[in-house]
Amino acid sequence: MRKKLGAGIVTYNKKELFQECLNSLLNQTFKPDSIYIFDNASTDGTTEFILRLFFNDLVYNQDWINSIFNNVRIFYKRNNENMGSSVGFFELSKKMFDDGHEYILITDDDVLFKEDYIERLLNFTEKNNYKMVTSLMVENFKDFKVKSESPIFAGGLVSRDVFEKIGFPVNDYFIYWDDVEFVIRAEKAGFRIQVCKEAFCIHDQFRFNKEVIKKQINFLGFKKEYSNTNDWKFYYAYRNMVITLIKHKKFFDLFVKIIRAIILAFIFLIYKEINKFRLILWGLKDGLLMRKGKNEKVFKFK
Repeated sequence: MRKKLGAGIVTYNKKELFQECLNSLLNQTFKPDSIYIFDNASTDGTTEFILRLFFNDLVYNQDWINSIFNNVRIFYKRNNENMGSSVGFFELSKKMFDDGHEYILITDDDVLFKEDYIERLLNFTEKNNYKMVTSLMVENFKDFKVKSESPIFAGGLVSRDVFEKIGFPVNDYFIYWDDVEFVIRAEKAGFRIQVCKEAFCIHDQFRFNKEVIKKQINFLGFKKEYSNTNDWKFYYAYRNMVITLIKHKKFFDLFVKIIRAIILAFIFLIYKEINKFRLILWGLKDGLLMRKGKNEKVFKFK
């Protein structure tokens, strides 16, 4: 008997990337039973595109709505403000769990899946009785040059058994480290994440943004690639890193990562990247103070 599989996408103001991501899920060799879309108050036409395609321009009432499209049930909810992907991951996983799905796939809107992605993940999972499976992230679908293993919330497949035992992703991180925190809890509960090396995805939020300039620093062997956009993300990355490691009492890792973060901050200062310097230190401070949620003040650092 086929087990129910739901796929969920968190989206915010990445219309073209979202369309690619959505199409790659709709065109899978093994289609999800349902696709869930959590819209973080997009203002770039994403909302209108979704309502027009799936709901005949229905006037939206801020609750989950659904329809059938190409034999796949589509669920949609639009938040009244952008509260970050952590809220989206929480809402999606809880909704799919409550709807009875045996397997739950969650992704950002900038992930593109090879057409046999779900089929390969599912076969790998059921053949080995795994509960948490992720894939390989590649640069393209031509030569499949591997960049890294894909994060669990970038198309990973999670059994409902995991959610039954540990609950849902944290919803107060805004972005970053919610996936790491979830995996740490899962591993403490006895689940181990596995990598299917025959399932491939592309995870690149800058595919359609021609204004992005990628830079690399190499200072006395300390290497780091970064872009010229979204400096505010440094704050959340380092704040949530500290919160997660304190929460799970990983104090040696915390010490090492704080030292590395401070070194990186001062390297950015040498490179005259003042905003990045300030945001890393600000994030470390607020992490040590266990301050969570959305910090409106950081968004002035574009």
